[in-house]
Amino acid sequence: MPANPPNERFRRAVRGFYAWIGSLIFAGVAPVLAIQLIKTGTLVGRVAGVTLGAVAWIPMAAVVAAIIRAGDEFERRIHLVALALSFGSALLLLTALDWLVRADFLSPPPLMAIWLAFTVLWVLWLFIVKHRFERNA
Repeated sequence: MPANPPNERFRRAVRGFYAWIGSLIFAGVAPVLAIQLIKTGTLVGRVAGVTLGAVAWIPMAAVVAAIIRAGDEFERRIHLVALALSFGSALLLLTALDWLVRADFLSPPPLMAIWLAFTVLWVLWLFIVKHRFERNA
C-alpha cells in the first residue's frame, strides 16, 4: 500500500508540536528543580543544580532548529528574521538594563526573569514578522 504523504506530514507536525511543548515544559520546570537542588547545600546537589539550570534551554533550541530546518524557504525566513530581531532587541534591552543597574536606578533582576523576558520578546517578534511576511506575500 502506498504511503500517504499528507498523513505522514500531519504525523510529523504533531510529533514536532509535542516535542516543542515538552521542551517548553522542561525549560520552565528545570530552573525550579535546579534551585531546589542548589538549596540542598551538598556538592552533588549544587553541581546537579548548576548543570540542570545551564542546560534547561538546550532542548528548546534543538526543537526550534529542527522546526526551522524542516520548513520551506518562506518559513525559514520568518524564523530567522524573528530570531535576528529578537537577538538585537535583547542585546539593546540587556545593555539598557546594565546601565540602569550601574546608575542605581534598578537592582539586578534575576536571570530567570531576563530569560523569560527574552523568550516573550522572541515570540512577539515571531508573530510580528509572520504577520508582515504573510501580508506582503
